[in-house]
Amino acid sequence: MKNPGEKIMKKFLTALFITSFCFAEYVCDPCNPCDENDPCDGCSPCMPCEQPCPVFSPPPKPQDCGYAAPYLTQVACSSKLFVTASFLFWEAKQDNMELGHIYTYSTPFDPAQPEKRDEKIQTLKWNYHPGFKVGAGFNFDCDRWQLYGEYTYYRANTCGKMVLPDPPCSIQDNDYYKENWLQPYWTNDCLSQVALDSDEDNEVIVTSGNGKWNLQLDLGDLELARQFYVGKCLIFRAFSALRYASIKQTMKVSHQVNTSVSVFMALFDPDGIVQYDITHKLQSWGVGPRIGLDLLWELSCGFRIFCDSSASILYTEYYKNTHSTNAEGTVYTGNLQPSSESYNCTSTHCFDRDPCTLKSQAEITLGFGWGGYLNCSRWYLDFELGYTANMFFDQNQFLQQLNQTSYGATEYSNLVGRGGNLIFHGITATAKLDF
Repeated sequence: MKNPGEKIMKKFLTALFITSFCFAEYVCDPCNPCDENDPCDGCSPCMPCEQPCPVFSPPPKPQDCGYAAPYLTQVACSSKLFVTASFLFWEAKQDNMELGHIYTYSTPFDPAQPEKRDEKIQTLKWNYHPGFKVGAGFNFDCDRWQLYGEYTYYRANTCGKMVLPDPPCSIQDNDYYKENWLQPYWTNDCLSQVALDSDEDNEVIVTSGNGKWNLQLDLGDLELARQFYVGKCLIFRAFSALRYASIKQTMKVSHQVNTSVSVFMALFDPDGIVQYDITHKLQSWGVGPRIGLDLLWELSCGFRIFCDSSASILYTEYYKNTHSTNAEGTVYTGNLQPSSESYNCTSTHCFDRDPCTLKSQAEITLGFGWGGYLNCSRWYLDFELGYTANMFFDQNQFLQQLNQTSYGATEYSNLVGRGGNLIFHGITATAKLDF
């Protein structure tokens, strides 16, 4: 016979076990889906597929300015990832890309009067073109370091033309004999040969010309950065990076050359015209270190002013630097009794010096931005609008020939690069999302 006390004890333990199971603590974690199958759920029923807003407050600003406290955009239930996208509206320009110039000589009939000389440079018409950037990054827990990768895509083209004034010769105010000449800058030995194949007493006149420049820019950057306070409202973002740059350029120039026996015959005779076309190709890639410092001054209501700056040194190889020429038309070979013959000239030149070198690059962006939380602080959306200036130093290595004294010059020195900086500037609009 069992002891009545033992029965009471067994009943008490059984009731305690059931009570502890049914009334065990159950927490509706806002970062996890609701559990609708809990048989002893003492919580309020959860709405399917909905999560209540978590209790979240952004980290406060530091009060001690002696320590570079890390600054990092934090969100509730963070994945530590963020993505960026930028729209570019830049103008691309390059030094020493002029097509040529027009000389105007005014010779007085009175020897006592001075001669007049004017010169007008003919340039390309630079304009703005769109482009974009895309990037993604990850925020580390260790001292709030940041790994970020970005790709830049930009394409541009522009053109220009030059025309010899009509007529090229005239009498001005009955006092001066005015004469115009068009001197092209993009020439090589084919244009010289045009003059040599015609009679030495003939005029070789460039009557018109046009040029078109195409540019392809691709940049890839991998950054390791850290943002930190240097004051209660001033934030620095220092980074070091590895940059890859691919720059491809093409310059196409066309000239019409008249080889008539005189300037006056060039005005009225359609024969003796040579179409002179040149195609320059310049392609390079570069890789090297990049460092920078971004400054951010916090205002109020999420607004801020920022200034981003960076510099890089790239090991650059010009793996393609050539120009090819094709000239076709008719050349006069006589003088007082001119005759003509068909003409054709082709040539190709390559830059045969060491194509590898070091090139420097600098970039700065100044503007303002705004950021704020969305979706119960689970997302942080940020916008920036700024003006960007970007310069690749001494990037222009299009080939040119030195010591060209006239159209009929026979002595040319070695091919050399033109020299000059490649410049980008314009508006950059960026959106960033932390989640």
